[in-house]
Amino acid sequence: MWRFNKKHCAGMLVMGLLFAAAIADVSGADAGQPQNKPQGKLHSNFTTAPVEVTKIADGLAMLSGPGGNVGVFYGPDGILLIDTGVSGRDADIRRAIAQLAGDKANIRFVLNTHFHADHSGNNAAFAGTGATIIAHDNVRGRLSTEQFNDFMQRKSPAWPAAAWPVLTLGDSGQIWLNGKHAVLKYMPPPAHTDGDVFVIFPELNVLQTGDLFFNGIFPFIDYSSGGSLDGMIAAQKKLLTLIDDNTKIIPGHGPLANKKDLEKSIQMLETVRDRIKPLVDAGKTLEEVRQANPLADLSAWESFFDVGTFTELVYRSYTLHD
Repeated sequence: MWRFNKKHCAGMLVMGLLFAAAIADVSGADAGQPQNKPQGKLHSNFTTAPVEVTKIADGLAMLSGPGGNVGVFYGPDGILLIDTGVSGRDADIRRAIAQLAGDKANIRFVLNTHFHADHSGNNAAFAGTGATIIAHDNVRGRLSTEQFNDFMQRKSPAWPAAAWPVLTLGDSGQIWLNGKHAVLKYMPPPAHTDGDVFVIFPELNVLQTGDLFFNGIFPFIDYSSGGSLDGMIAAQKKLLTLIDDNTKIIPGHGPLANKKDLEKSIQMLETVRDRIKPLVDAGKTLEEVRQANPLADLSAWESFFDVGTFTELVYRSYTLHD
């Protein structure tokens, strides 16, 4: 049996947190006893990991630990919070923000880069204290309805209405705050999901990608929600055109990154594509692809997934779309 690798991040991910707007599964015969659930174990420390603060530039920091990386754009006018981590970590996030901006710092806006619950889990908590939730149109649609993830064979119910975005954008938007501004850009699918938004801070030369980019680790490709490997490659290549050698990148997961890290990710994903897609096109079964073990030499990228489980994820994404 192939297992999720623990070597690099000691099991940071509960896949159910990524797939929809609630942590608990919906019971039922069709969801409770999946017949093709991927081999492996699911682990997480998102609910207990300490919040690590990385100061990036004047008025901008990254919080890591309680889910996907959180961007904090802060100053005298208030705070734009980019993603909100997993449910239940809002108090820890607030304490980290207080270290940066003071105890009375006002979180005015929250932007979700996409709908997955490790990036939107505390929406309701922050909205309850006055923050305005912003996301792409498709994120509101997914947070407000039941979702099903094919790879994990799981249903998740809609989030409560308090967690839904109240302002949505189409292709782009801007938020002017603290003498600077954040440019919000939609990445059309296929990419990671169908609601991915990335953020550019022009005055600071910083890019926040959401899960369009996992730094140094195999990414999750949510093919049930508009994602694909080819789309992830195209999205990362587009992001590459928007930065320079001095740009700092806040990835969806992993440490603070730069242009070279993004280039390495593209190269890895293209290698994965070039090894697995021909096997799919040749009509190989999943078991035959498993036996071929085409990603055996890419173990340095293991974290949420080992090479076997990532192979299966990519295989299933290609066969479903085909």
